[in-house]
Amino acid sequence: MMRANLMRLIPFAAALLLAGVACDVAGPSSGNDGLPDQIDNAGKEDGVIRPVGTFRNDAATAGQPTLLVLKSDKTYHMGTLVYCFRAPCDPIGDDGTYKYSLSRGTRYIRLYDASGDLRARYAYTLADDVLSLRLSGTEDWFDMTHSSEPWCAAPGDCELQDLITPMCVGQFDCGDNTCAFRCGVAIPSCTEAGGECVALTSRGCPSGTELGDATEYSCGPPGVLGMMCCLPVAEPNACVTAGGMCVGLRPDACPDGYVNANAEDYPCGPPGMLGTTCCLPRSACRPQCGAVGTRSEGWYDGCTGELICWTNCAGAAATCDAIGSRSEGWYSSAGTGSGCGGGALIRWDRCAS
Repeated sequence: MMRANLMRLIPFAAALLLAGVACDVAGPSSGNDGLPDQIDNAGKEDGVIRPVGTFRNDAATAGQPTLLVLKSDKTYHMGTLVYCFRAPCDPIGDDGTYKYSLSRGTRYIRLYDASGDLRARYAYTLADDVLSLRLSGTEDWFDMTHSSEPWCAAPGDCELQDLITPMCVGQFDCGDNTCAFRCGVAIPSCTEAGGECVALTSRGCPSGTELGDATEYSCGPPGVLGMMCCLPVAEPNACVTAGGMCVGLRPDACPDGYVNANAEDYPCGPPGMLGTTCCLPRSACRPQCGAVGTRSEGWYDGCTGELICWTNCAGAAATCDAIGSRSEGWYSSAGTGSGCGGGALIRWDRCAS
């Protein structure tokens, strides 16, 4: 009798096992969708790669996105396939902002409309170039593939998708809603740059203006000599103000004793100019205590923004100490326990140079 009952249970147990395997393949189920999710503001420091760029779904069905563009400034553009009653039926375009969130191991992308209202929430997984999505409250997953033809409505959309560019000075173009990088920069006219073209005389530029570089700003019709561009006196850019130098973007661009700085914090060249990088002296890259009050609180590189270590450092500053010895480096002003590794040391560096 017992043997017969066991024989009946074997197929049932096998079915449960197969069902468990099927759930693993499909990704996180919709069971977590009813639980509250926490906004995920972490950056790359937790080792999780979050989707950014243009993703396409050529096999989309009605109601699914055929195009999803996630930009690094947390704005998005989406094209959704509609039920078509009479051709042609183009996807509906939608723009807004987005946030990443997390709930019991399930990662979500929350889409908000222009008014800040939640438009949709998608559970997601990312494997190589494939972004798998599931609309919250449903069971079906669909795949979108990272596109080799990034979408754009303007060149600025291209600069927000972490695209790989050639090692040359240039700029993005946006034609037929597709990004393209062009090496070489067209020289803007002097007046477009806010300056004025004046006759080339010994008096030079009027008070409050400075001579514009002829290789950067053109004056007068092509080939006309005897004119110069006078631009309003500009404040030094953030890179130069911090004691750095702007150099061409190339491998090993920064000389010995200098490091490549974060382009957002230390921009180089005219606005929108690509292909240059800021090199700051090592001593200028003072560690900063960042993400204060969060799980990511810790010391970050003052130039690159990269994590040095997680620790409680609120209110502390990095000071250069043990100068001239083998222990020269950055130390926390708050002393033992606020540095990296339980001491006061944040990292060794030639900080006095």
